Parts: sequence; structure tokens; C-alpha cells
Amino acid sequence: MSMRSCRTWFRAIGVVIIVAVVIGGWIAWDRGFREHPQPDWVTADFETRFKYGSIGAEHDAGIPYWIFYVLPRVFPKS
Repeated sequence: MSMRSCRTWFRAIGVVIIVAVVIGGWIAWDRGFREHPQPDWVTADFETRFKYGSIGAEHDAGIPYWIFYVLPRVFPKS
């Protein structure tokens, strides 16, 4: 390969990596930091709101660490 074709390949690979990082960053921001409203089927009646609805703690503090700490002990795999 000539030096010119190597530079072209490196440039193309660099552009693909940059695009992948930008798309991955946008997806991470959208899923991790944006608040999406609950679907209408969740708030349709009391039973589904009780089962699947938000408890409202995500705005202030999120789910406490100790809940995640004890979940594997409360619900073991087997």
C-alpha cells in the first residue's frame, strides 16, 4: 500500500470511530440523564399504576444503595 492509501484508510476509520462515539454518547445521555414521561398504559388504572408506576424518588435521590445491596440476598438466582 502506498502512504496515501494508508492515510485515507486511517482517516476513514477515524471518522467512523468519531461518529460511533458521538452516537454512543447521545444514546447514553438520552437513556441516563433525560426524563421520559411514563406511558399512558401505566397510568390507565390504579392496578397498573401500583405495579409499574414510578415511586417518585428519582428526582431527589434515586433508589437507595441499600436496596440494591440486599436485592441479591432477598432474590437469589437459585
